[in-house]
Amino acid sequence: MAAVTAVIMVGISHPNDTGVNPEVILKLWEGSRAVWTAHKIGDSRYERRAEPDEPATIMADGCKLARDIAIELNLDAVMITSSSHSSINSQILTGMEMLESLDVYITQQTGSRTNNQWSGGWESDGILAQ
Repeated sequence: MAAVTAVIMVGISHPNDTGVNPEVILKLWEGSRAVWTAHKIGDSRYERRAEPDEPATIMADGCKLARDIAIELNLDAVMITSSSHSSINSQILTGMEMLESLDVYITQQTGSRTNNQWSGGWESDGILAQ
């Protein structure tokens, strides 16, 4: 079963502050194979996809899709967020050259609390592990 391990929001940057008003959400689904899906907020008909050929190109393929969407919809900013186990964590800077004309915000998970069915209980890490 696949799970979303990273999200790229594509939208308009605030002119005087940091942040993104998102218009499109890209989700990285990871399981037996990685795939990026993109959906426009409020328009269920809008969908784009990127299916990386190999694990080493997952981040670059997501950034290329985000850039193409930004050009298509005249958007100027992206915010990339990833969970602690996402394969893009070691690739964050790999796709940055695709985003050189956009405002970029990078966020990463600082903590999590999850109910693990394999261990039969709650597991916490990062700032939530205290």
